Amino acid sequence: MEKLWQNSIVKSLLIATLVGFGFYIGAKVGLALSFQPDHIAVFWPPNTVIITALVLIPRRKWWLAFLPMVLAYFPAAFQAGYSVPRAIIFFSANCVEILIATLALQYYLPSRIRFENLRECIIFVAFPVIIACIFSASIASIASFQEPGVSFWLAWRVWFLGDALGNLTFLPVLLTWIMAGTAWVGTTPWWRFLEGAVLAFLLVVVGQFAYGAESNYLGNLPMLTYLPMPLPLMFWAAFRFGPQGLFSATFITALLSIWNAANGNGPFTSTSPADSVLTLQLFHATILIPMMFLAVLIRERKLTELQLLKTKRDLELQVGCVNNLQSQFIQDTDPRELFDKLLMDLLKTTHSEYGFIAEVSKDEKDATCLQALAISNIAWNEETRSFYDANAPTGFRFEIKRGLHTAPYTSGDTVIANNPANDPRSCGLPDGHPELN
Repeated sequence: MEKLWQNSIVKSLLIATLVGFGFYIGAKVGLALSFQPDHIAVFWPPNTVIITALVLIPRRKWWLAFLPMVLAYFPAAFQAGYSVPRAIIFFSANCVEILIATLALQYYLPSRIRFENLRECIIFVAFPVIIACIFSASIASIASFQEPGVSFWLAWRVWFLGDALGNLTFLPVLLTWIMAGTAWVGTTPWWRFLEGAVLAFLLVVVGQFAYGAESNYLGNLPMLTYLPMPLPLMFWAAFRFGPQGLFSATFITALLSIWNAANGNGPFTSTSPADSVLTLQLFHATILIPMMFLAVLIRERKLTELQLLKTKRDLELQVGCVNNLQSQFIQDTDPRELFDKLLMDLLKTTHSEYGFIAEVSKDEKDATCLQALAISNIAWNEETRSFYDANAPTGFRFEIKRGLHTAPYTSGDTVIANNPANDPRSCGLPDGHPELN
């Protein structure tokens, strides 16, 4: 199975199939939740599927996202009665929106958006939600010129708010859940799953009551009284589950409210479908944007606290290392024992598995070399164990040659290598040596 997945053709076909299926399901959901008889969509999810795919895959494979989009869009558009110019205009508008949103996210957030700080949140709202949808709506509304009875600004408003709300509600859900992967499943305690299940259940129950209410539920109280009911659950999701939990919670409530309104239930029903759609869109945008910023600020604060705790522990380890070194020096400890203890403290402080301490010296031929004062025992077979036992008492010597172990001396700088195996300064490892990572 692993060899099959490594096959580039199979992987490409799978990506294209998943994107095409996601685009199709998104379109079906958008149409199912549209208001009749004009088919006005409150939000449009298909574009979010393409944006997510483009953010996650390399640019050289973007065609795997656009190809299924073309194959799914044009047959459906012609089946719906669109003329060729209208279909091309709408497709071009969608492509412009997708490209602006994706390129902006990749340019300003090259390491992928994770909704962990306020800057990421501002960039997300500014580009995928606002700027990309402004351009898209402006292009799509050109089609209104072919229909004398359709107002340009009405078409612009419907397109802009529908796409903006789709990017605001569904895109963060896709990005956070896909980038979270599956590793968290094995490390999350069971009670967290239980808490999440209870929260999801309450969101459905309370959301259905609030957004599917009939006029006789609470006597003479207006149905708008029900609107704030899911808010405490959203705060619960934001504080306990971070941005990912909040996005999921708001998506659930958005689906419930749109579904009920499209079927004539709840507080978002009015005499005009266009007015109902506008009320829904403005309500969810007003709720979701502040809640998004709140969840991101909470997440940012938690990450800052964790970083401060880590820094505090590291400082305590460093101070302890210095104190131990001073104590050993004052007690006139044997140099080998002193440096061995210092190396252990340094490895603990830097969270490293092995290392060495050395000084620059001269060998018998008056050649410059590194004389090890302390070195970790990483012997991996009988030969290296014997070599270590024989040379450890007198100390190892390294010739000053090209390599990562001598780079600090030869370059005169601090050397940090996050990928030692492929670092151009590396000269490789002896056979059997543990990997450096």
